[in-house]
Amino acid sequence: MDCIYAETSRESLDLLVELRIDFLRHVGRDFSEAHLDSLRDGTRKVLRAQIEEGTYTGFTGTVGAAVACAAGLFVYETPPILNPLPRRTGYIFNFYTKPEFRNRGYARGLMEFIQDYAGKNGIGSLQLRSTEAGEALYKKCGFEKIPNMMEWEVP
Repeated sequence: MDCIYAETSRESLDLLVELRIDFLRHVGRDFSEAHLDSLRDGTRKVLRAQIEEGTYTGFTGTVGAAVACAAGLFVYETPPILNPLPRRTGYIFNFYTKPEFRNRGYARGLMEFIQDYAGKNGIGSLQLRSTEAGEALYKKCGFEKIPNMMEWEVP
């Protein structure tokens, strides 16, 4: 069956929140229901603000009436480096395919849809964090590891 890819609308906020919770469960997060409720509230607040600012776009792949895969894209600008224009960068997060829809090419189709969106919307590069399971897909889609990235988290 074909997968239909689309940008989500503002009205899809609750769907995006639940798909994020599914993603977190899939990557091994074992949260209490109270914690999940707080995550839902916090995610809803952040995504609503980012949607209103125009810095967040959600994407889904739908097979029949079911959402098979989804991802979020946060876009930010950095100062110019090689030319005088600011650089728009997209950060893909919560890229997730429901287990019953895996290994059918739907995730690759969604990533290609997002890459096409980026090209049409002046986004110069896409970044993401990968699980081991997703790394092969991202490489097939042209992503490369960046060895000089580092991160610090506030203790």
